[in-house]
Parts: sequence; C-alpha cells; structure tokens
Amino acid sequence: QRIRDVTIVDPLKGIAEYVLDEDEIKMYGKFNCQLILKYTNGQSLSAHKFGFEISQSLADQNIAPLAEYYVDDFESLKALIIAMYDEETAMLDELKAKFSDLDRIETKEGAQEKADEAEVNAKAYTSEHAAKTDNPHKVTKAQIGLSNVDDVQQASKIEFKAHDDDTTRHITADERTAWN
Repeated sequence: QRIRDVTIVDPLKGIAEYVLDEDEIKMYGKFNCQLILKYTNGQSLSAHKFGFEISQSLADQNIAPLAEYYVDDFESLKALIIAMYDEETAMLDELKAKFSDLDRIETKEGAQEKADEAEVNAKAYTSEHAAKTDNPHKVTKAQIGLSNVDDVQQASKIEFKAHDDDTTRHITADERTAWN
C-alpha cells in the first residue's frame, strides 16, 4: 500500500497528475487505486476507485533470469548473470573434486583382501629367508665377535668318551696313590 500526493494541474477542469517514482516505474502487475480529495478545512472525499494493469515488456518476458528478478538496466542484468555463472562454476568444481575421489575409495572387503594377501606374502618371504643357510646377510666373524675366539681343535666324540671314562682324570695313578 502506497499513499502519494497528486499535483493539481487544472482545478477547474479537475485535472491532476501523479508521476511514478523510480521504484514504481519498475513494477508490473495489476494495481487497484483510490483517489481521496482532502480539503483545507480538514474534510475529505473519496472521489474515485480505479485500477489498471502494467505488463512486462515482451523483450523482458523472454529472458530467463527475469522470471525471478526484475533488473534495473543491462549492466545489472550482466552482473547478475556473471554472479550466477561464477556460483554454478564453483559448485561444478566442487562436484568434480568429489567425484575424482571415487576412484580412490576402497571397500572394506577389498581392503581385507589386500591385507590377507600381504600377510601371506610376508609369511612366505620370512619362512624362505629363515631357511637360508648361505649367510644371506654376509655377516662376518668380526661383526659378531668370533675374531676374539681361539680357533682350537675340539676332541671327537670317541676321544671325549674315552676321557670321560678315565677314572684317574688328569693325574697319573702314582699321583693319586700319593695323595691318598
């Protein structure tokens, strides 16, 4: 609802005028109006009720964005279209980024299969490596301290058994008799 003053152009002929302001000139649709005359003595009189309709320009009706927005001028329309384009481009880039991740998504089952396969391969490698006796790591005697050990000939099993069965051990029979 808008209340506006009119300009009396010819009071004798009853001619008045009203100029639409900047906002009203952009409006379109059906308008219902009423003319109320107010006299200087404080009285008023409703003279007429009337209506009219303002349609959009045919050129404006064919432009898609104008279905939602009424635009002041071409530069405003251009800025609106650029803003809408930028917004849609940003949303499209977001969607592309999200869909590019789909190739890297792995299911729980797929991950379990890979883990099981890795475990089998690790066990096989470990078992094979443990069975090697050809010094696969090329460890030297010096690295494990064997260079400090005297390389002495050991007694054979037969020699050791004979020594163990010797009851006089490390002394002669005469020495034992003397000690006894």
